[in-house]
Amino acid sequence: MFAAWAPKGGQLYYESLDGHLQVVDYSVNGTTFEAGKPRLWSNRQVQNIFKSNMTIAPDGRHFAIFEPLETGKAAPKVALLMNFLDELKPRLP
Repeated sequence: MFAAWAPKGGQLYYESLDGHLQVVDYSVNGTTFEAGKPRLWSNRQVQNIFKSNMTIAPDGRHFAIFEPLETGKAAPKVALLMNFLDELKPRLP
């Protein structure tokens, strides 16, 4: 099970044992950590790959996750763009 703190604080996201993203609100009062009731954040399931399989965007509203592959389907193709800013600079005014 892996967790990610919300960038702006106040929430902790984690993968539940059944592979779903959960969120729990929290607060810190002095030296006391107080957690609310966990709730489902998304119905989409996260693939169990035995290491961190999710990351939260800086806006705190989006995740990148590994979803389980459907039986009999080919693995999705992934494209990585290297040196994105170097590619972008000549195209900007």
